Amino acid sequence: MKKVISLLLLLCMAVGMFGCGKAQKIDPNAIAGVTLGGETKYVLTVEELVNAIDPSGNSVVTLLKDVETKESIKLPYSCTIDFAGHTIATDPKKGIGLIVEEAGSENGTTTVKNGVLNTYSECLRVKKGAVVIEGMEMNAAYGTCVTIADNQALVNRIDNSKLTSAKFNCVSWITAEMDYSDCVLTITNSELIACDPEGSLVFHKGGNAVAGLIDLGEGTKVYSFAEKVATKEMWFNGSGMAKTVVDVTVNGQTVSGITKWSEDTENQVIDVLMIGNSFCWYFTEELHAVANAAGVQINVNNLYEAGCLVSEHWEWMQSDAEKYEQYWISNDFGRFKHPENLKMSAALAYDDWDVITLQQHYGAGVLDMEAARTKVEHADDIFDALKSKFPNAKLYWHNTWAYQVGYSEKIATPADQILRQNNINTISQEVADRNGVDQIPAGQAWAIARRTVGDDLCKSDLYHDGDVGGGQYLNACIWFEVLTGKSCIGNTWRPTDYRLSEEKVIGLQKAAHQAVAEMYGEDYAK
Repeated sequence: MKKVISLLLLLCMAVGMFGCGKAQKIDPNAIAGVTLGGETKYVLTVEELVNAIDPSGNSVVTLLKDVETKESIKLPYSCTIDFAGHTIATDPKKGIGLIVEEAGSENGTTTVKNGVLNTYSECLRVKKGAVVIEGMEMNAAYGTCVTIADNQALVNRIDNSKLTSAKFNCVSWITAEMDYSDCVLTITNSELIACDPEGSLVFHKGGNAVAGLIDLGEGTKVYSFAEKVATKEMWFNGSGMAKTVVDVTVNGQTVSGITKWSEDTENQVIDVLMIGNSFCWYFTEELHAVANAAGVQINVNNLYEAGCLVSEHWEWMQSDAEKYEQYWISNDFGRFKHPENLKMSAALAYDDWDVITLQQHYGAGVLDMEAARTKVEHADDIFDALKSKFPNAKLYWHNTWAYQVGYSEKIATPADQILRQNNINTISQEVADRNGVDQIPAGQAWAIARRTVGDDLCKSDLYHDGDVGGGQYLNACIWFEVLTGKSCIGNTWRPTDYRLSEEKVIGLQKAAHQAVAEMYGEDYAK
């Protein structure tokens, strides 16, 4: 009997560390589990993860938390990486986020799925073997999203994913001097976005090599700001959806069905340049989304520096200095920062602008009106220069909002806040009248919302427009109405990355609509 009991105890210890049938205890610091042949090893570091990848190519990596690293993650062999809803963020200034060095001896396909991969440079490079991308969002700030190399007679697939390259190409196909005509990349239910005019959507290089087929399957949208949607060696099949269809000539044969980002003839398109500081930045993605829900394409470009005065913009306009580190583009594809410092002349030349706006924020003071007016010195000079350069553009002065009650002793009560907002309104009206431009009455909308919805519209810093507080959504609504002449009342878009109650959404819509009606009349935004 004792022998039987001893045997049972040994069996229990073999099954689990803490008793019969209990699962292996997972270290709370583990970043991932690496499974092979039914056995899982939990790893605490990226180095341990890399070392756990099996040469067979059959390892399955499941992330347990977000991973951030300043170095490239070099995987020795093919494997499957299930992000499980998590994010890998790498920031090598010259390098690649994920690198697969060799194809596995049994399974030569690398699969990445179900998460987000953000990198400063290139997102994913598969040096050997095939790649499958499923349910992924990949963002390359200064490089190519996916590079496929040495991939002869293999099938590659991108499905239900969004790949965005702010610089260079969305997909690069690097081949040797051989025939790769049997190699296929199928893209289904996905968006590929190439934002660099000097790049391309799909790029192929490899001397005299013959590239394979790019098959654009059902539900795929491909966009490119580049004139060269693809290099001539690439073969395409299928048809993309939305935007403007262009033809691609491949070895003398014209193939239709590639979509190129350009002005959409079906919807109204408004290209906006905002010149200012951080008070014209946070809400721009919401503005784009609210507009899209109403069938309007608003592309926003921000030329700003934090806390920048109008006088500084004028100084940099005259000297044409490379002062603007913060040039952001918000459009269909999200928000992207220009990778290089810009001169104002470069931003002005970027587009034939439909709308250009100028703004200032005033701090917590705004009591000494003469001192406050110095903050808008040279606004007239900038407007004069813009009128000369863009005679067909609509120019606006952005009337901003007072800081939240409690920001400092200067704004200790609602009466303090109201006094400052009234002073901002006075200065804004003076600037608009002198220059013959209209206003975007954000400050008035904020004042109305503070009375009707509550004074919690800012971020935790108590002065920038907030997301969870609703300030960004309010700004989106007020800008949308002024720029389009359409009412925001009943707009169907709702922010998904932060939550606003339906009651608050309706209240913010009403505040924005009322502010526009007070400035432009009841019939302006319908």
